[in-house]
Amino acid sequence: MSQKIAIVGLGYIGASLGLALKAARVDAEIVGHDRENDVAAKAKKIGAVDRTHWNLISAVDEAGLVVLAIPVMAMKVTLEAIAPYLQPGCVVSDVASTKVPVLAWADAALPRTVSFVGGHPIVKKAGSGIDLATRGLFQGCTYCVLPSRQASPEALETVLGMVSAIGATPYFIDPAEHDSFVGGVSHLPLLLSTALVKATAGSPSWREMRKVAGGDYGEMLALAQGEAQARVDLCELNRENLVRWLQAYAEALEQLRQQIAQGSEELLGIFQNASEARDRWLDEGPENMDKAFSELLPTPGKQLRQIFLGGGRPRR
Repeated sequence: MSQKIAIVGLGYIGASLGLALKAARVDAEIVGHDRENDVAAKAKKIGAVDRTHWNLISAVDEAGLVVLAIPVMAMKVTLEAIAPYLQPGCVVSDVASTKVPVLAWADAALPRTVSFVGGHPIVKKAGSGIDLATRGLFQGCTYCVLPSRQASPEALETVLGMVSAIGATPYFIDPAEHDSFVGGVSHLPLLLSTALVKATAGSPSWREMRKVAGGDYGEMLALAQGEAQARVDLCELNRENLVRWLQAYAEALEQLRQQIAQGSEELLGIFQNASEARDRWLDEGPENMDKAFSELLPTPGKQLRQIFLGGGRPRR
């Protein structure tokens, strides 16, 4: 297997992945591709990749591991484009936050000599763009791992080796369950921030009200920033889960509205419970997750080699 890793998409996640792999001193050439030439050039400048290639096919040619760090709606066409050019035994992964459609696209597009192992790093700091890329982004974070039904054991070891090398903790989860959970804790907050903007900035009093909007308001609105089309894509791909979570949130808001209107004595307990739940979540890091998963990780001396050697056997 060729000692080459290809990262397609060199934004916040893709460039950070390259930096993390370089920091881990992976004994493989890291080649990057991005549709924006200035982004690709900056990735090379900051040391996230050894070299870049403007041509997608050339970038993935002879790679042992290909990681797609691109918008989810670009996954299908990209998988179809690279499929005929991937060498037998190649392992393909991704970092998209919606897994059911991506795994379906990979299954339909990739030849049986190539394994797909889906991935989704749950990074602690939201961001966008290569300017925010950092080699420590994945340290201590949960990294969802979702192998396709046809993925070889060696391919899974390859991705687990990568996850371990960048300092993350692997978390095996069913694709449908993943999309439901992420819909509630990742996609839903984006929608709530958007709704807050609509409710406040759309008020007739906004011209004067905005003068008293402080840090709390700014933090809540931070998630409203982002590419609008990407938000539309999330709503399309995870529609059923988002509709369900929005309904649950609407019901919780209505209950809270009623209790405030009635001056309910239950308000104190509600706020205390919410604060305690937040504190518990902050205390429960990935290091406290099921330790059984750690037994599946390669040994330290073996994990880096498996990044490009693990998927060496084509599926039959």
